[in-house]
Amino acid sequence: MAESRTTNPEHVTTGPLPGATPCVLDVKGLKTHFRTREGTLRALEGVSFSVAPREILGVVGESGCGKSITAASILRILPPEAHIAGGEILFQTRNGEMVDLAQLKPKSRRVRRIRGDEISMVFQEPMTAFSPVHTIGNQIIEALRLHQRCTPQRARKRAVDMLNSVGMPRPSQLIDSYPFELSGGMRQRAMIAMALVCQPRMLIADEPTTALDVTIEAQILQLMRELQQDLGMAIMIITHDLSVVAEMSRNVLVMYLGQDVEYGTVEQIFFEPKHPYTRELLASVPRLGKKSGERLHTIKGTVPSLYERPEGCTFHPRCPDCIPGLCDSQAPGVFGLDDRHRVRCHLYRK
Repeated sequence: MAESRTTNPEHVTTGPLPGATPCVLDVKGLKTHFRTREGTLRALEGVSFSVAPREILGVVGESGCGKSITAASILRILPPEAHIAGGEILFQTRNGEMVDLAQLKPKSRRVRRIRGDEISMVFQEPMTAFSPVHTIGNQIIEALRLHQRCTPQRARKRAVDMLNSVGMPRPSQLIDSYPFELSGGMRQRAMIAMALVCQPRMLIADEPTTALDVTIEAQILQLMRELQQDLGMAIMIITHDLSVVAEMSRNVLVMYLGQDVEYGTVEQIFFEPKHPYTRELLASVPRLGKKSGERLHTIKGTVPSLYERPEGCTFHPRCPDCIPGLCDSQAPGVFGLDDRHRVRCHLYRK
Protein backbone atom coordinates (compact mmCIF):
# COMPACT_ATOMS: atom_id res chain seq x y z
CA MET A 1 0.00 0.00 0.00
CA ALA A 2 1.13 3.56 -0.66
CA GLU A 3 2.57 5.32 2.37
CA SER A 4 0.97 8.49 3.57
CA ARG A 5 0.11 10.38 6.69
CA THR A 6 -3.37 9.81 8.05
CA THR A 7 -5.72 12.40 9.44
CA ASN A 8 -8.93 12.13 11.42
CA PRO A 9 -11.61 12.44 8.72
CA GLU A 10 -13.77 14.63 10.96
CA HIS A 11 -11.02 17.16 11.60
CA VAL A 12 -9.17 17.45 8.31
CA THR A 13 -6.97 20.51 7.99
CA THR A 14 -8.51 22.31 5.04
CA GLY A 15 -7.42 25.90 5.54
CA PRO A 16 -4.63 27.75 3.74
CA LEU A 17 -0.98 26.85 4.08
CA PRO A 18 1.08 28.93 6.55
CA GLY A 19 1.52 32.44 5.18
CA ALA A 20 -1.18 31.97 2.52
CA THR A 21 -4.28 34.11 2.07
CA PRO A 22 -7.09 33.15 4.49
CA CYS A 23 -9.97 31.10 3.09
CA VAL A 24 -13.24 32.70 2.12
CA LEU A 25 -14.92 29.40 3.01
CA ASP A 26 -13.54 26.58 5.17
CA VAL A 27 -15.81 23.55 5.63
CA LYS A 28 -14.71 21.02 8.24
CA GLY A 29 -16.31 17.62 8.86
CA LEU A 30 -19.75 18.74 7.66
CA LYS A 31 -22.58 16.33 8.42
CA THR A 32 -26.12 16.90 7.13
CA HIS A 33 -28.82 14.41 8.11
CA PHE A 34 -32.48 13.97 7.17
CA ARG A 35 -35.12 12.79 9.61
CA THR A 36 -37.53 10.33 7.97
CA ARG A 37 -40.10 7.80 9.12
CA GLU A 38 -37.61 5.06 8.32
CA GLY A 39 -34.87 6.68 10.41
CA THR A 40 -31.99 9.09 9.90
CA LEU A 41 -30.48 9.46 6.43
CA ARG A 42 -26.86 10.63 6.43
CA ALA A 43 -26.79 12.76 3.30
CA LEU A 44 -23.41 14.29 4.17
CA GLU A 45 -21.02 12.44 6.42
CA GLY A 46 -17.86 14.40 7.15
CA VAL A 47 -17.24 16.65 4.11
CA SER A 48 -14.19 18.96 4.32
CA PHE A 49 -12.79 21.48 1.83
CA SER A 50 -11.79 25.13 1.56
CA VAL A 51 -12.07 27.89 -1.03
CA ALA A 52 -9.60 30.79 -1.19
CA PRO A 53 -10.22 34.28 -2.61
CA ARG A 54 -10.29 34.32 -6.43
CA GLU A 55 -10.25 30.51 -6.47
CA ILE A 56 -12.60 28.33 -8.51
CA LEU A 57 -13.29 25.01 -6.80
CA GLY A 58 -14.85 22.26 -8.90
CA VAL A 59 -17.13 19.78 -7.10
CA VAL A 60 -17.76 16.58 -9.04
CA GLY A 61 -19.48 13.24 -8.59
CA GLU A 62 -22.46 11.28 -9.87
CA SER A 63 -26.05 12.25 -9.08
CA GLY A 64 -26.91 11.42 -5.49
CA CYS A 65 -23.39 12.03 -4.14
CA GLY A 66 -24.33 15.11 -2.09
CA LYS A 67 -23.05 17.98 -4.22
CA SER A 68 -26.23 20.07 -4.12
CA ILE A 69 -26.89 19.20 -0.47
CA THR A 70 -23.45 20.60 0.31
CA ALA A 71 -24.40 23.89 -1.35
CA ALA A 72 -27.77 23.98 0.41
CA SER A 73 -26.05 23.33 3.74
CA ILE A 74 -23.65 26.24 3.21
CA LEU A 75 -26.51 28.59 2.31
CA ARG A 76 -28.70 27.15 5.09
CA ILE A 77 -31.59 26.51 2.70
CA LEU A 78 -32.16 22.88 3.64
CA PRO A 79 -35.71 21.44 3.73
CA PRO A 80 -37.42 21.29 7.15
CA GLU A 81 -36.64 17.60 7.66
CA ALA A 82 -32.89 18.20 7.25
CA HIS A 83 -30.43 19.56 9.80
CA ILE A 84 -26.70 20.03 10.20
CA ALA A 85 -25.64 17.29 12.59
CA GLY A 86 -21.98 18.24 12.93
CA GLY A 87 -19.00 20.08 11.53
CA GLU A 88 -18.20 23.70 10.78
CA ILE A 89 -18.94 26.07 7.89
CA LEU A 90 -16.51 28.93 8.46
CA PHE A 91 -17.11 31.95 6.23
CA GLN A 92 -15.03 35.12 6.17
CA THR A 93 -17.28 38.18 5.79
CA ARG A 94 -16.34 41.44 4.07
CA ASN A 95 -15.20 42.93 7.38
CA GLY A 96 -12.82 40.00 7.96
CA GLU A 97 -14.89 38.24 10.62
CA MET A 98 -15.02 34.43 10.54
CA VAL A 99 -18.59 33.20 11.04
CA ASP A 100 -19.58 29.57 11.59
CA LEU A 101 -22.74 29.34 9.51
CA ALA A 102 -23.43 25.85 10.88
CA GLN A 103 -24.06 27.35 14.32
CA LEU A 104 -26.57 29.95 13.14
CA LYS A 105 -30.30 29.43 12.78
CA PRO A 106 -31.32 29.23 9.10
CA LYS A 107 -33.92 32.00 9.46
CA SER A 108 -31.78 34.25 11.65
CA ARG A 109 -31.13 37.82 10.57
CA ARG A 110 -27.40 37.10 10.36
CA VAL A 111 -27.82 34.25 7.91
CA ARG A 112 -30.32 36.19 5.78
CA ARG A 113 -27.90 39.12 5.64
CA ILE A 114 -25.05 36.88 4.43
CA ARG A 115 -27.14 34.75 2.05
CA GLY A 116 -27.65 36.61 -1.22
CA ASP A 117 -25.36 39.45 -0.24
CA GLU A 118 -22.00 37.85 0.60
CA ILE A 119 -22.74 34.32 -0.68
CA SER A 120 -24.91 33.96 -3.77
CA MET A 121 -26.03 31.01 -5.83
CA VAL A 122 -26.76 30.32 -9.47
CA PHE A 123 -29.32 27.53 -9.50
CA GLN A 124 -29.46 24.67 -11.97
CA GLU A 125 -32.67 25.70 -13.72
CA PRO A 126 -33.37 29.46 -13.90
CA MET A 127 -36.91 28.91 -15.17
CA THR A 128 -37.88 27.41 -11.82
CA ALA A 129 -35.64 29.73 -9.77
CA PHE A 130 -37.27 32.90 -11.15
CA SER A 131 -40.81 33.81 -10.23
CA PRO A 132 -42.94 33.61 -13.41
CA VAL A 133 -45.24 36.46 -12.33
CA HIS A 134 -42.56 39.12 -11.83
CA THR A 135 -40.16 40.63 -14.33
CA ILE A 136 -36.50 39.74 -14.07
CA GLY A 137 -35.81 43.39 -13.30
CA ASN A 138 -38.15 43.42 -10.32
CA GLN A 139 -36.49 40.29 -8.94
CA ILE A 140 -32.94 41.60 -9.38
CA ILE A 141 -33.91 44.95 -7.86
CA GLU A 142 -35.59 43.20 -4.92
CA ALA A 143 -32.39 41.25 -4.17
CA LEU A 144 -30.38 44.47 -4.28
CA ARG A 145 -32.74 46.52 -2.09
CA LEU A 146 -33.10 43.67 0.38
CA HIS A 147 -29.37 43.64 1.16
CA GLN A 148 -28.14 47.13 0.35
CA ARG A 149 -29.60 50.57 0.87
CA CYS A 150 -30.62 51.82 -2.55
CA THR A 151 -33.30 54.09 -3.89
CA PRO A 152 -35.56 52.43 -6.50
CA GLN A 153 -33.94 54.52 -9.23
CA ARG A 154 -30.41 53.65 -8.15
CA ALA A 155 -31.31 49.98 -7.80
CA ARG A 156 -32.75 49.87 -11.32
CA LYS A 157 -29.63 51.50 -12.77
CA ARG A 158 -27.39 48.97 -11.01
CA ALA A 159 -29.60 46.13 -12.27
CA VAL A 160 -29.34 47.42 -15.86
CA ASP A 161 -25.56 47.79 -15.50
CA MET A 162 -25.26 44.22 -14.19
CA LEU A 163 -27.40 42.83 -17.02
CA ASN A 164 -25.11 44.66 -19.42
CA SER A 165 -22.06 43.16 -17.65
CA VAL A 166 -23.34 39.63 -18.17
CA GLY A 167 -23.82 40.23 -21.87
CA MET A 168 -27.57 40.76 -21.99
CA PRO A 169 -28.50 42.59 -25.22
CA ARG A 170 -30.61 45.74 -24.81
CA PRO A 171 -30.57 45.48 -20.99
CA SER A 172 -32.60 48.64 -20.44
CA GLN A 173 -35.46 47.01 -22.36
CA LEU A 174 -35.09 43.35 -21.37
CA ILE A 175 -35.03 44.26 -17.69
CA ASP A 176 -38.82 44.50 -17.92
CA SER A 177 -39.17 41.05 -19.50
CA TYR A 178 -40.73 38.06 -17.77
CA PRO A 179 -38.62 34.88 -17.50
CA PHE A 180 -40.72 32.98 -20.06
CA GLU A 181 -40.00 35.69 -22.64
CA LEU A 182 -36.27 34.94 -22.58
CA SER A 183 -34.26 32.09 -24.10
CA GLY A 184 -32.46 29.60 -21.88
CA GLY A 185 -29.13 31.37 -22.33
CA MET A 186 -30.64 34.77 -21.55
CA ARG A 187 -32.39 33.42 -18.44
CA GLN A 188 -29.08 31.99 -17.26
CA ARG A 189 -27.40 35.36 -17.77
CA ALA A 190 -30.20 37.04 -15.84
CA MET A 191 -29.77 34.50 -13.04
CA ILE A 192 -26.04 35.27 -12.89
CA ALA A 193 -26.83 38.99 -12.86
CA MET A 194 -29.18 38.56 -9.90
CA ALA A 195 -26.57 36.48 -8.05
CA LEU A 196 -23.82 39.04 -8.63
CA VAL A 197 -25.67 42.34 -8.27
CA CYS A 198 -24.62 42.64 -4.61
CA GLN A 199 -21.00 41.78 -5.52
CA PRO A 200 -20.71 38.73 -3.21
CA ARG A 201 -17.45 37.37 -1.84
CA MET A 202 -18.46 33.89 -2.99
CA LEU A 203 -20.62 32.42 -5.74
CA ILE A 204 -21.98 28.87 -5.73
CA ALA A 205 -22.94 27.70 -9.21
CA ASP A 206 -24.97 24.47 -9.30
CA GLU A 207 -24.78 22.94 -12.79
CA PRO A 208 -24.80 26.43 -14.38
CA THR A 209 -24.63 25.15 -17.97
CA THR A 210 -27.14 22.28 -17.81
CA ALA A 211 -29.48 22.18 -20.84
CA LEU A 212 -27.48 24.86 -22.68
CA ASP A 213 -25.99 24.20 -26.10
CA VAL A 214 -22.21 24.11 -26.34
CA THR A 215 -21.93 27.63 -27.78
CA ILE A 216 -23.96 29.22 -24.97
CA GLU A 217 -22.17 27.03 -22.42
CA ALA A 218 -18.80 28.38 -23.55
CA GLN A 219 -20.11 31.95 -23.33
CA ILE A 220 -21.48 31.43 -19.81
CA LEU A 221 -18.25 29.86 -18.55
CA GLN A 222 -16.16 32.65 -20.07
CA LEU A 223 -18.52 35.19 -18.50
CA MET A 224 -18.10 33.60 -15.06
CA ARG A 225 -14.30 33.67 -15.38
CA GLU A 226 -14.30 37.34 -16.37
CA LEU A 227 -16.68 38.39 -13.60
CA GLN A 228 -14.74 36.35 -11.06
CA GLN A 229 -11.57 38.26 -11.90
CA ASP A 230 -13.33 41.63 -12.05
CA LEU A 231 -15.08 41.18 -8.69
CA GLY A 232 -12.33 39.15 -7.00
CA MET A 233 -14.78 36.56 -5.71
CA ALA A 234 -14.39 32.86 -5.01
CA ILE A 235 -16.49 30.36 -6.99
CA MET A 236 -17.66 26.87 -6.11
CA ILE A 237 -18.91 25.22 -9.30
CA ILE A 238 -20.93 22.01 -8.96
CA THR A 239 -21.06 19.87 -12.07
CA HIS A 240 -21.02 16.35 -13.44
CA ASP A 241 -19.10 17.60 -16.48
CA LEU A 242 -15.40 16.94 -15.94
CA SER A 243 -14.46 19.02 -18.98
CA VAL A 244 -15.97 22.09 -17.28
CA VAL A 245 -13.93 21.35 -14.16
CA ALA A 246 -10.72 20.93 -16.17
CA GLU A 247 -11.31 24.23 -17.92
CA MET A 248 -12.47 26.31 -14.96
CA SER A 249 -11.08 25.03 -11.68
CA ARG A 250 -7.88 25.38 -9.69
CA ASN A 251 -8.80 22.74 -7.11
CA VAL A 252 -11.22 19.82 -7.31
CA LEU A 253 -13.38 18.06 -4.71
CA VAL A 254 -14.57 14.56 -5.66
CA MET A 255 -17.65 13.42 -3.74
CA TYR A 256 -19.26 10.01 -3.36
CA LEU A 257 -22.34 9.22 -1.28
CA GLY A 258 -22.02 12.26 0.95
CA GLN A 259 -18.27 12.14 1.54
CA ASP A 260 -15.21 13.82 0.07
CA VAL A 261 -13.20 10.92 -1.37
CA GLU A 262 -10.44 12.97 -3.01
CA TYR A 263 -9.34 16.60 -2.94
CA GLY A 264 -6.46 18.18 -4.83
CA THR A 265 -5.37 20.53 -7.58
CA VAL A 266 -6.87 20.08 -11.02
CA GLU A 267 -3.51 18.71 -12.24
CA GLN A 268 -3.37 16.15 -9.41
CA ILE A 269 -6.95 14.99 -9.93
CA PHE A 270 -6.72 14.68 -13.71
CA PHE A 271 -3.13 13.43 -14.09
CA GLU A 272 -2.46 11.68 -10.76
CA PRO A 273 -5.87 10.47 -9.51
CA LYS A 274 -5.56 8.27 -6.44
CA HIS A 275 -9.03 7.18 -5.37
CA PRO A 276 -10.49 4.31 -7.45
CA TYR A 277 -13.72 6.30 -7.84
CA THR A 278 -11.85 9.28 -9.30
CA ARG A 279 -10.03 6.99 -11.72
CA GLU A 280 -13.31 5.36 -12.74
CA LEU A 281 -14.94 8.76 -13.33
CA LEU A 282 -12.07 9.88 -15.54
CA ALA A 283 -12.06 6.59 -17.46
CA SER A 284 -15.77 7.12 -18.23
CA VAL A 285 -15.20 10.40 -20.07
CA PRO A 286 -15.70 10.02 -23.85
CA ARG A 287 -12.48 10.70 -25.79
CA LEU A 288 -11.61 11.41 -29.37
CA GLY A 289 -9.68 8.72 -31.16
CA LYS A 290 -11.65 5.71 -29.91
CA LYS A 291 -11.77 2.87 -32.37
CA SER A 292 -15.01 2.14 -34.15
CA GLY A 293 -17.15 -0.16 -32.04
CA GLU A 294 -15.05 0.37 -28.91
CA ARG A 295 -17.35 0.56 -25.89
CA LEU A 296 -17.32 3.48 -23.49
CA HIS A 297 -16.06 2.59 -20.03
CA THR A 298 -18.73 2.64 -17.33
CA ILE A 299 -18.55 2.41 -13.55
CA LYS A 300 -19.95 -0.87 -12.25
CA GLY A 301 -23.33 -0.57 -10.53
CA THR A 302 -25.01 2.63 -9.37
CA VAL A 303 -24.80 5.02 -6.45
CA PRO A 304 -26.69 3.23 -3.63
CA SER A 305 -29.64 4.77 -1.86
CA LEU A 306 -28.99 6.53 1.44
CA TYR A 307 -31.35 3.93 2.91
CA GLU A 308 -28.84 1.27 1.87
CA ARG A 309 -25.53 2.93 2.75
CA PRO A 310 -22.86 0.19 2.58
CA GLU A 311 -20.78 -0.69 5.62
CA GLY A 312 -17.09 0.14 5.54
CA CYS A 313 -16.02 2.14 2.52
CA THR A 314 -19.18 3.30 0.76
CA PHE A 315 -17.60 2.74 -2.67
CA HIS A 316 -16.45 -0.83 -2.02
CA PRO A 317 -19.37 -2.61 -3.82
CA ARG A 318 -18.34 -0.88 -7.06
CA CYS A 319 -14.60 -0.65 -6.48
CA PRO A 320 -12.21 -2.61 -8.74
CA ASP A 321 -9.51 -2.41 -6.02
CA CYS A 322 -11.67 -3.52 -3.08
CA ILE A 323 -9.75 -5.35 -0.33
CA PRO A 324 -12.06 -8.09 1.07
CA GLY A 325 -12.30 -8.11 4.83
CA LEU A 326 -11.13 -4.50 5.08
CA CYS A 327 -12.97 -2.21 2.67
CA ASP A 328 -16.30 -3.95 3.33
CA SER A 329 -16.01 -3.66 7.11
CA GLN A 330 -13.96 -0.58 8.05
CA ALA A 331 -14.56 3.01 6.96
CA PRO A 332 -11.30 4.49 5.62
CA GLY A 333 -9.67 7.56 7.12
CA VAL A 334 -8.49 10.57 5.17
CA PHE A 335 -4.86 10.27 4.08
CA GLY A 336 -2.79 13.30 3.14
CA LEU A 337 -0.54 12.67 0.15
CA ASP A 338 0.92 16.18 0.36
CA ASP A 339 -0.23 19.58 1.56
CA ARG A 340 -2.66 19.95 -1.35
CA HIS A 341 -3.75 16.39 -2.09
CA ARG A 342 -5.68 13.98 0.13
CA VAL A 343 -7.72 10.83 -0.38
CA ARG A 344 -10.20 8.75 1.62
CA CYS A 345 -9.11 5.20 0.78
CA HIS A 346 -7.59 2.15 2.50
CA LEU A 347 -5.07 1.79 -0.32
CA TYR A 348 -3.11 4.68 1.16
CA ARG A 349 -3.09 3.68 4.80
CA LYS A 350 0.28 3.12 6.45
